[in-house]
Amino acid sequence: MGNFLKFGLIGLGVCLALFVVAAVVFMAVFDPNDYKNRISRAVFKETGRTLAFDGDIELSFFPSPGVKLGGLSLSNADGVGPQPMISVRSSRVTVRFLPLLMGKIRFGQLELDGPVLNLGRDAQGRGNWDDLVGRAPGKPEKKGHGRAFDLDVAGVAVTGGEMTWDDRKNDVRFELDGLDMTTGAISKGGLFPVKLSLHFDCPYPDAKGALTLEGRSSLNLAECQYGLMDMHAAIRAEGVSIPGGKLDGTLSFQSLALDFSKETAQITGLECSGYEVTLLADGTLRGLTDGLKEASASLTLRQADLRAVLSAFGLAVPNTADAKAGFEGRRNRAEVGGTARVDFKPGRLALEGLELSVDGTRIVGKGAVERGDTWPRFTAQLDVGDLNLDRYLPPEHLVNQDKAGTSPLDDTVLPGRVIRRLDFG
Repeated sequence: MGNFLKFGLIGLGVCLALFVVAAVVFMAVFDPNDYKNRISRAVFKETGRTLAFDGDIELSFFPSPGVKLGGLSLSNADGVGPQPMISVRSSRVTVRFLPLLMGKIRFGQLELDGPVLNLGRDAQGRGNWDDLVGRAPGKPEKKGHGRAFDLDVAGVAVTGGEMTWDDRKNDVRFELDGLDMTTGAISKGGLFPVKLSLHFDCPYPDAKGALTLEGRSSLNLAECQYGLMDMHAAIRAEGVSIPGGKLDGTLSFQSLALDFSKETAQITGLECSGYEVTLLADGTLRGLTDGLKEASASLTLRQADLRAVLSAFGLAVPNTADAKAGFEGRRNRAEVGGTARVDFKPGRLALEGLELSVDGTRIVGKGAVERGDTWPRFTAQLDVGDLNLDRYLPPEHLVNQDKAGTSPLDDTVLPGRVIRRLDFG
């Protein structure tokens, strides 16, 4: 046993010595920069885009074999603009040594510094990525044939990332910067931690702020399946386009499963808070990339104070005819909350199982909106209980009613031409 261990260690030492000698010789005679032009020509032949190297390619062997790139950029589509579609200040990736000795490729940490992504659509809706992903695909492989890519990376670290979205069809433009992201080890189907922070600035619509996110994720590239678990996000935004001028909101959920092969998404335990309102939801969706086919969700609105909600939106609390109604009621609170289920299919939006409490009044029912020939068709069944709407109208309404003895409807409130066109059930 002792001799076996002794000769094993000697053999391992000889292998390491040979590897070191081979690495030194390889680095002395091989220069990867000699192949930059060949790589650029191959990329141009396949994509029609120019791949430019703004720095040297450096090989390393210790402590792990790897490659480091300087500046790198991929040109944009014709007619979009002079800025590259993708660029990066520097990048580095290594290969883990021990798996390599066993004939397996397992990557170390992938590092990206200063990646910039410029995406956009022209006035006709053509994206600057269409010429890259819209090429005629080859025959898809049958399931079980060929070898799927086995993703195994020790982690990803992104620093100083930026992204620009310029949608000229919808006149929307926004910019993300200060993108920092770190992950744990990524492998097929395995959960890994994710932490992300970024800033955003939208010239139109006007909004700017910051976003942070932390949780766990999973990837299955072969099956086009992606998962997010125990995610917590916080957003801070301000600007003319933000209701109330500013927003401090949070969003969390237990799980989000995206299956692009089946075009489905499912979310559970969603909790979204902002503007003094908290909404809970569980739902499913079908039609991720080829158009929304159907969606359904169970919604719960936690009891919220309407006075605080209106204040958060920058709106004034209305003055009601009855000082004890609504906003001047018990404890100066007008609470609203309840539950409902929403179902959507193209041409129909339905609200089922509505149970709503508004300022002490219980509202139960259901309703739907369906596409009509000219105007939508509305159907509704509501049990509102005892509700005196006069209490919520402006004080001058009661004064005018006392003087005239009646309270005639104003045609500007319920325009007859609109009512005649609507289809109620």
